[in-house]
Amino acid sequence: MELTKDELINKLKEKYSDIEIDFNSEKPIEITEYTESKRVRTIRFGNSLIPGTMARSLLGLKSTNFTFEIHDDTIVFFVIGYGHGVRNEPNRSR
Repeated sequence: MELTKDELINKLKEKYSDIEIDFNSEKPIEITEYTESKRVRTIRFGNSLIPGTMARSLLGLKSTNFTFEIHDDTIVFFVIGYGHGVRNEPNRSR
């Protein structure tokens, strides 16, 4: 999933109206804690620490098992699985 920086901020402001993200700082977004199963427990967006489950909901991600990359004007989220520990396995039937 790819969002512009403005889209990301607008989605987060639905729940966190005072959120501010300085994309010029060294780590404007940072995963701060993982669960035992390597899912995001907490993530910091600028001045706000947000539960991974809330970030998943607000951003429309299918799982809290995600990473991200910040590019020029976009943030790309790489999501693994479909939530609740369920993984998408390829259909091997012939």
